[in-house]
Amino acid sequence: GTATGTVTGSMTLRQVAKANGVDLAVLIAEAGLPAEINPDVPLRDFKNALPGFEIQAVRDAITPLR
Repeated sequence: GTATGTVTGSMTLRQVAKANGVDLAVLIAEAGLPAEINPDVPLRDFKNALPGFEIQAVRDAITPLR
């Protein structure tokens, strides 16, 4: 796959999962996000909703899954 640069703040969890060929539920779990999180919200919007959330956590989560 491509480098972790495929994850940007404007992407949603669903788009990240699809772009990287990763199951959405697995991505959410690996990134340490709550299972009920909305996968269609841009990642940058989680920064307000989830204290301490970093987009890097999503990048780190997909790396071993690809």
